[in-house]
Amino acid sequence: MRKFTLFIFLLFLLFTSVDNFAQSGKRPLIVENEVTQIVLTITGSTVRVQNAEKGNTLEIYNILGVKVSSIKIDSSDKTIALNLPKGCYILKIGDVVRKIAIK
Repeated sequence: MRKFTLFIFLLFLLFTSVDNFAQSGKRPLIVENEVTQIVLTITGSTVRVQNAEKGNTLEIYNILGVKVSSIKIDSSDKTIALNLPKGCYILKIGDVVRKIAIK
C-alpha cells in the first residue's frame, strides 16, 4: 500500500510540474530561421553577387588589409566589373568573406 501511495504521489508531482511548466509560459520556443546565403561568383575580373539584401555593401581589400573599393548593392543579383590591377584581394559582403586572385 505504501508503494502504491508513493507511486501516486510521484505521478501527481510529475504532472503538476509539467502543467506548471506549460502555464508559466516557458514552453520550448521553436524558431524557424530562413537562412539565405550570399553567393559570390568570380569569373576573371567580374564578380556576381546573389542573394544579397539591398543596401549591403561589397567591400574590397588588398592583401595588406587596406580598403581598395566599396560598392553599394542595389539588387539581389548584381554583376560587378572589377577594374583592379593584378593581385590578391579580399571581398567582404555582410558575413561572407572570399579571397580572390586577379591574373
